[in-house]
Amino acid sequence: MNERGLEAFTAIVMGQTLRRAAELLNLTQSAVSYRLKELEDDLGTILVDRRKGLKAIRLTPAGRDLLPLAMQWQELQGQVRSFRSKVPAHFLMIGSVDSMNNHVLPPLFKALRKNEPPVFCRITTSDSIVLYRKIESREVDVAFVLQEQHFPYVSVEPFTRERMLVLRVKQEGLPSRIRADELDPRFELRFPWSSPYQLWHDKVWPPEEIGEIFVDTLLLVRNLLQDERQWAIIPESSVPFMMERDLMVQTLVPPPPDRLSYKLTHRYPKGTTVEALDILNRLIAGMDFGNAYAGLL
Repeated sequence: MNERGLEAFTAIVMGQTLRRAAELLNLTQSAVSYRLKELEDDLGTILVDRRKGLKAIRLTPAGRDLLPLAMQWQELQGQVRSFRSKVPAHFLMIGSVDSMNNHVLPPLFKALRKNEPPVFCRITTSDSIVLYRKIESREVDVAFVLQEQHFPYVSVEPFTRERMLVLRVKQEGLPSRIRADELDPRFELRFPWSSPYQLWHDKVWPPEEIGEIFVDTLLLVRNLLQDERQWAIIPESSVPFMMERDLMVQTLVPPPPDRLSYKLTHRYPKGTTVEALDILNRLIAGMDFGNAYAGLL
C-alpha cells in the first residue's frame, strides 16, 4: 500500500488546494503532487481533476470511490499507533472563539484533565470560519463556534443558548431594565456577534449612527468601558468576568436574539480521537451546558 500517496491524497481533499495540503503535511507543493502521482500510477487511474481554472480540487469518480477507503486507512493507522502506546491517555486538539474559551469552556477543560484516564488538550483560539476550516482539514478535533455554516466534512451540533445583556459603568439609581431608545448608539462599544444579532441591531439603531469603538474581545470591552454614557451588549456567560470591575448589567427592551453556539467535529474523526471525543461528549452531557446560564442573574 502506498501510504505516502494516501496521506497526500487525504490532505489534498481536506485542504482543498495543493498549497493547503503542503502546509498540512509540512512538504513542498511539488512533493505533494509527486506523491499523488505515485499513488495514481500504482492504482492505474486518475484521482484528482487537474484542469486549469479550478479554484478548489475536484475528485474524479475514482477519487470519490477511494476517499472513504483512504479515511478508513487513516483511522486504522491511528488505531495501530494507539495500540503501540503503553500510556492509557487521550489527546484532543480543541478550538474555540475567544469568549467561549475564556468564559464558557474552562470547566470542561478541567473535567477532561481530571478524567480517568485523562484527556490532554491543546487549546487554540480562532474566529468561527477559521475553525470550520481547521475542523475540515482535521487540524482541530473539536471546535466551539458562534456561527452555523455548511462545510461538507463538518458535523454541526447546537451547544449553548444564552441571553444578551447591556453592560454599563455602575451608577446609582439605574433600573434593572432599559429601553433601546435610552441608549445612545454613538457610545456603544460594538462587538461583531452573529448575523441574526447584526440584523436585529440595525433595526433597533440606525446603521449610520456608528458607535465610537469596535472591539473583537470581551477583555477590550471591560478595559475600555469607562464613561457613564458608554455601553456594550455582552453574553450572560461573561457577566462574572465583567463584575470584577465596577460595572453592572441591564436587560434590554426589545431583547436581542439569544447568543447560540455550536459544537463542530469532523464527519470522519481520526481513529486516535474517537474515544476522547466520546469522553468529551459524556462530560458535556453531565454539565448540561444548554441550560448553564438560565437564571444566572
